[in-house]
Amino acid sequence: MDGCQRRAGERVTAAPTPGPDPDLAAGVAAALAEIDDPCLAAAGLPGSITELGLVQGITADSEGVVEVRVALTEIGCAFTHHLIDAITTATERTAGVTSASVQTVWTWVPEQMDPTLRDRLAANSTGLAEQLGTAPGRVTRLPIVTA
Repeated sequence: MDGCQRRAGERVTAAPTPGPDPDLAAGVAAALAEIDDPCLAAAGLPGSITELGLVQGITADSEGVVEVRVALTEIGCAFTHHLIDAITTATERTAGVTSASVQTVWTWVPEQMDPTLRDRLAANSTGLAEQLGTAPGRVTRLPIVTA
């Protein structure tokens, strides 16, 4: 009897589906917490993508397949490809990951920011305006950078 035939009454069992792996998801989250937000970094302010609330979710299964959902703060961000590459690389380097994908979503709102980061940004808002040359009454031309 070949592999395509069954005997009458024989049960067919499906291959087990991989279950969720919360430990792997936590490991990926820790790796993503090390990625600085490029806009904050450009302004000289420390803040990770997780503190900013960009990581919307991480799904990991027992076979090491991981999907990261990340929000972007604005459409057309010049740092999008850099950010997705950094997230993909950090995820793939996490022990236990066999496959990684990054999905972008458009659900970010400032309220998703970690309160500590929000307070830090508020305390530095005047300094940030000075650094970027956008203080009230000052005209600034910013170069457009394309990849």
